[in-house]
Amino acid sequence: MPNTEFKTQRGFTLGELMRKPNLVLEAGDDIDDDEDDQVYGFNNRNISNEEMMKYLNIDDNEDSANPENDGENQADSIKIVPCNTSFEDLKVNMTDVTGEGKIFKSVKQVGVGEVVPMDAMVYVQYMGYFEYQDEPFDSSYLRQTSERVRLNKGVLLPGLEIGIQTMKKHEISHFIIHPDYAFGPMGCPPRIPPNEEVMFAVYLSDFVDNAAADTYDNLDQEERKSMEKAFPKAMAVHATANDDFNRNRTKQAARGYQKVVKILESIALENEEEQTKQQKALTKAYVNLGICYNKLGEPRKACTVCRDVPVPNAKAFFTHGKALMTMGEYDRAMEEFHKSRMIDPNNQRIVKEIKQLNERIMAYKSKQKKLFSKWLQVKSNDKEMDEHVKCARELCEELKNNPDVMRQPLPAGLNDRELDCFKQQAATMGLFFTSHERFGHTNYYISKPSYEPARRA
Repeated sequence: MPNTEFKTQRGFTLGELMRKPNLVLEAGDDIDDDEDDQVYGFNNRNISNEEMMKYLNIDDNEDSANPENDGENQADSIKIVPCNTSFEDLKVNMTDVTGEGKIFKSVKQVGVGEVVPMDAMVYVQYMGYFEYQDEPFDSSYLRQTSERVRLNKGVLLPGLEIGIQTMKKHEISHFIIHPDYAFGPMGCPPRIPPNEEVMFAVYLSDFVDNAAADTYDNLDQEERKSMEKAFPKAMAVHATANDDFNRNRTKQAARGYQKVVKILESIALENEEEQTKQQKALTKAYVNLGICYNKLGEPRKACTVCRDVPVPNAKAFFTHGKALMTMGEYDRAMEEFHKSRMIDPNNQRIVKEIKQLNERIMAYKSKQKKLFSKWLQVKSNDKEMDEHVKCARELCEELKNNPDVMRQPLPAGLNDRELDCFKQQAATMGLFFTSHERFGHTNYYISKPSYEPARRA
């Protein structure tokens, strides 16, 4: 008898639940690190479990639904959806979506823009409940990510797809779905009972009109230069790259942003309005690409794309500063951080990075002073040269053990013999000794293998 078990450590989708005869959940030990950086633009964000719970208040109490209400009783008003509440009672205040009494909707947070078109790629988070149950039978929060789904491909429940196509970006709505549009008369034993009506709380973070974007791939090179054809495709790729970034697939996200840049830069602009629209989108793509490069440990590439940003903003300067700080270019990094702060003076992340950079500069200068004070006491014989070796070793060890720095500048004014000390100690620890020409002057560095050296000395 063939093995029909479907094993997963990352949770399961509704589509998998319907298609797989036997679903086996396995505990995994993968833990995703928290990502401090957020990609820039196009509003593709995750909503927290706590935020969603706020909108699971069935009583429709105006005070509890008011985000400005910070009173002591607010926490008490946040109730898990169907607990002690019949679906029939809820339907009284809901809208019949299809007109046949099988899909009901209640908007908890009003969205913006247009409703989701047919065949769109949607980015949703949801929680699914049975009647009178206070624990969800399915939740995207268990997988700690939003779902990226192409509609009308049989991935979601029919009723859920119909409901989503009535939503707008950033909308949060509840849907009560009849078994005919859910799991049917058979259900999905043992987890889903037969003829079970279900309720979903859904948050739509973003969507892309794939029908428009797909046509781009069938165009010839000249047609692809049209803003009308190219821009929707670029936005579709950008939204997918954002989603990859949020799922910690940074390499895939970087490739996506590269593709966005390529598409946008190929557009034959016809007027100033198109240029403004293109440059705004390019700025977001370039900055996001710089964030990806920083996360991938490629600060030189991050610097390059940040310099290419057509309309520099606080995020661009900040991302450039982080790359320069990783490269040991402390003075230039500080310049970028201050540019960022001038544009966004209340951003605490910028203030925090400036403080950390100041601490790093002070530590470097202290080390440099200590280094020179020792060397001034050293005589020129080989025996006393051991002190040079010790100082060089300390600086190399400090770089190797610091995960936040990939390259460390060496003090200016070192002679050939002193530079040899660093070269030897760097080689011993698996580091590189590099040089870089700037304004007719040679600067020397020690760097980690993952850093792309300008030129090995």
